[in-house]
Amino acid sequence: MAGEIPIVIFRLDEQQYALACTVIRRILQAVEIAEIPNMPKSILGVINVEGEIITVNDIRQHFGLPHSQLSVKDFIVIVESASGPFGFVVNDIDFAAVSKREISCHGTVNVIKSTQGLIYLLDAEQLIQQQDWDTLQELTQKNRDDKEIGKRDLSS
Repeated sequence: MAGEIPIVIFRLDEQQYALACTVIRRILQAVEIAEIPNMPKSILGVINVEGEIITVNDIRQHFGLPHSQLSVKDFIVIVESASGPFGFVVNDIDFAAVSKREISCHGTVNVIKSTQGLIYLLDAEQLIQQQDWDTLQELTQKNRDDKEIGKRDLSS
């Protein structure tokens, strides 16, 4: 329908959140996340999606929720952001469309009133912290440098 926004609704513990479908690249059934040493606690690790390495963030920490073990029932939502794609783990997903009239703004928080309760409509850019990207970029560059040094050592 005209004037409706397609959204993905996801759950973290008992609270529901949503993102506009336009920022979502892909949703995967949970897969093993490779941990990276010396990363901020807000970065769970990385996954390989068809040859592309995607950072997986712990958005539970963003909302002050306790860490949760990855379950085969979980999903990884991959979104596009200005800093590049990143993923995060959610407990459950659903799809819906909401009219702009159903969304109310409370300060910096957009809320959707639904028959299942309140759903917080999120901005993907707010889910990742700049220091996380900076740390990951530094680690990636160090990894490239280490590989280049290893290649030079082998050819000597």
